[in-house]
Amino acid sequence: MTSVLEKFIQLCRSTSLKDIQIFEHEHPDFDIVDQLESTGENGLISAAKGNNFEVLKHLLKQGSPWNAIDREGKCCGNYAMELTPYNQEMVDYITNHAVQCELLLLALKQPSNVHEQTNEKYLSENVRYTEKSLIDGEKDGVMMDWETPLMRVHASVLANGLEKRLGENSGDDEAVRVLNVGYGMGIVDECLKEEIASKLTELGKQNEIEQHIIEAHPEVLNRLKNIDHNFTVHGKRWQESIPEIIEKGVKYDCIFFDTYAEYDHDFYEFLEFLPKILNKSGSFSYFNGNCPDNIFFHGVACQIAKLKLAKLGLETDFLSVEIDVDDEKTWEEVKRRYWHRKEYFLPISSFHE
Repeated sequence: MTSVLEKFIQLCRSTSLKDIQIFEHEHPDFDIVDQLESTGENGLISAAKGNNFEVLKHLLKQGSPWNAIDREGKCCGNYAMELTPYNQEMVDYITNHAVQCELLLLALKQPSNVHEQTNEKYLSENVRYTEKSLIDGEKDGVMMDWETPLMRVHASVLANGLEKRLGENSGDDEAVRVLNVGYGMGIVDECLKEEIASKLTELGKQNEIEQHIIEAHPEVLNRLKNIDHNFTVHGKRWQESIPEIIEKGVKYDCIFFDTYAEYDHDFYEFLEFLPKILNKSGSFSYFNGNCPDNIFFHGVACQIAKLKLAKLGLETDFLSVEIDVDDEKTWEEVKRRYWHRKEYFLPISSFHE
């Protein structure tokens, strides 16, 4: 016998909004957020699968959570993205709804000391370097050499931004200042040094390059002490280092952010400092690893970051970069992989002109 929930899911797939409203009136105690135990499907997911836009909008407005996932790990947005023919209006509607929900939650949510405790735990535990990786005490990858091609593109895009400051008619001979928040293996730092030097040569400039690093892990700092470099190292958490940098009046042409054992709230808190530490002609980027196993969730995270940056006066684009990390040998040193897709959306932000 078909259950009330199964009947509702079937109706959501293809029936009219009026029929759904009649069903809800006839079943006042029915909860539209309920999911089938066997598949995890609910009315909202069913409406997305059936391209039933009016019913989908109704369910979202009634409080059905946009991020409910089924046994396949997919939400309504994932199924909307898979539709043939593609329904851009529905995908945009779900995305905008999701972004507004998450922004509201962020506004209401108070920072938890769990966040700080997680970061403190990482900073107090041992990490180890291998030939290809930096691995934490839980055997998770902090940084791995598969990221090198991505870091190269990040560095190239940031270096290209120097054209705003050092155009053909510029007599500016001050040093190019670069800030990387989170050293790890130093991959992006080497890439930045090379790409910026190449860009300066291309522009016919001889400006010095002044690279600053914020890094708080004692063992990573010890590694920095034992290798040759000309970086200015701020050996504290960015939460302590950034106010000191602001007090000194230092601003940067290129800023890259890639920390470990932090949360979205920490990232958004860092963004608030950008107007005080990024030159008006400067560029900002970050490792875009949020929600690596769900493309729709990842897209929502990108939109939230874009809106947060826009409020600070920064315009953000996401560049598509191909990356293949499916070789099992890539992940043999760590407990779990932290990237799953063949496309990476590289963010680059600069102030509105």
